[in-house]
Amino acid sequence: MKQALRLVALLGLLTSLFFQVEAQTPSHLVLPAKAVLTDCYRIISGDSVAMYYSYGYYLTPVACADVRRLTIIDSEGNFEGATQDYDLKDNHLMYRQHYLHGQRQGAFEAFYPNGQRSIAGSFNQGQPAGEWHFWRPDGRPQQQLAWENLPLPTMRLIACWDSTGQQIVHDGNGQWLQIQPQLRRLVTGPVVNALAQGTWECRELKTNKLLATEVFEKGKFKGGQSLTGRFAGRYKDHSTLEPVVDDPSGVAERYVLNNTCAELLAMRQQSDDIRTAQPKQPKPPGEASSYYSRCLAKLMARPELRQQLNNPYYTTTITATITEKGSPTDFSGGDELLRHAIADLLPQMGRWEPGTVRGQPAASRVVFFLKIVERQWQMGHQVLSVGNYSFISLH
Repeated sequence: MKQALRLVALLGLLTSLFFQVEAQTPSHLVLPAKAVLTDCYRIISGDSVAMYYSYGYYLTPVACADVRRLTIIDSEGNFEGATQDYDLKDNHLMYRQHYLHGQRQGAFEAFYPNGQRSIAGSFNQGQPAGEWHFWRPDGRPQQQLAWENLPLPTMRLIACWDSTGQQIVHDGNGQWLQIQPQLRRLVTGPVVNALAQGTWECRELKTNKLLATEVFEKGKFKGGQSLTGRFAGRYKDHSTLEPVVDDPSGVAERYVLNNTCAELLAMRQQSDDIRTAQPKQPKPPGEASSYYSRCLAKLMARPELRQQLNNPYYTTTITATITEKGSPTDFSGGDELLRHAIADLLPQMGRWEPGTVRGQPAASRVVFFLKIVERQWQMGHQVLSVGNYSFISLH
């Protein structure tokens, strides 16, 4: 009887936590069907539970999950004690860590599929603390970080080794190097007294093309410049180049549900269809940066938009269709003045190269991003879909 009551209480706690998170989702968004909570975990015994997740740590039905977490749930619904996460593809250990009343506390370890440790560090009250060591898949050292508990935890750059095994940062001094394989880019910059200093660069791995630069002073981000992409130009809000720890498991306690297995299967099938159909995304006429420079010069000249330049935090998106003939039309979103200005301006700037599916022109949906930085407009775009093939999905 006590065991049955314990299971009912645990289900109630997890359900309560789930609905608290879901209540934060804007009601106007139309999202794919969500999984059922009870399909995403299994009671082992007492307060021991196996939780099932995607690689992004959304709670996912057992039938289509990627990760299994073995843990204990305390009387308040929090993770407690030792926790192990396993990759369901081959059952290799991915993460081993500890919780105290729902916060990570104590040793943390991450592992490569071959069993080699990739990260070893520790947490104090949910924040990284002390020295952290990082290794390559063959066991050679990659980098060493350390956190100091000042008013806020501060990361210090202690040591770094390049791909040949040569140490390039010693005792917090040298030239930092970090490859970001998923983004296919290389970040480098000087380190002085264990802090980023001077100009850091981001380059494309394959071509060595310079993508962005940022300036640091004693570890403090002073500003950056993006040289490509939808927001080419200067920015001061936050750094995108300073080293970060890749730790997707840190959001597991959100208890956010993934889509149903049927939805996930459909999304994977669409990804396969996209690869088969080889859809080609639409392109603006000419070189993209030149196109947007001309667009922004015309926007700056419009008197009805000058008041918006006084808002340093202004940012918005406007969605449009690029027809099979390359004509921008069907604009929506954004505030009315700017939307009308964009809808009037873009058709004057020339026809786009339309998107294609299997070599045939197809209508596309594109979102335009606009923001103001230092009283200057910045603009770029991202393709949402070509024909029936979506390039962006929401959780």
